[in-house]
Amino acid sequence: MLLVELINWWYGRGFKAFFLKLIDKLRNTADFFSIGSLVKTWFLPFRQISAGSVEGSLETRFQAFLDRLVSRAVGFTLRTLLIILGLISLILQSAISIVAMIAYPFMPIMPICCIVLWTSGVTL
Repeated sequence: MLLVELINWWYGRGFKAFFLKLIDKLRNTADFFSIGSLVKTWFLPFRQISAGSVEGSLETRFQAFLDRLVSRAVGFTLRTLLIILGLISLILQSAISIVAMIAYPFMPIMPICCIVLWTSGVTL
């Protein structure tokens, strides 16, 4: 009776809980990297450094323009790297999740298969 309940849970509620946990991990990774926010602010200055307007001579305005340009270049570079890293993380985590979902139904019979292979003398 216990074995039947275990199998019932494993292929029913357990499978659903495992699937929801994998989806939650993907959402947390996407939230951690916040790729959507990074794309929306892709060309904004880094940490809004020198983002305001400047009054003064032509030299002061040109210096402020260069400061903003460098700040935007730094922001663009860092955001691009974070977007790439986030996408790579999501792709790898998705691939691992797919493999885990495929392997999940076979996990209860894996110990039996390993014992049969071990007693047969199969080595890696």
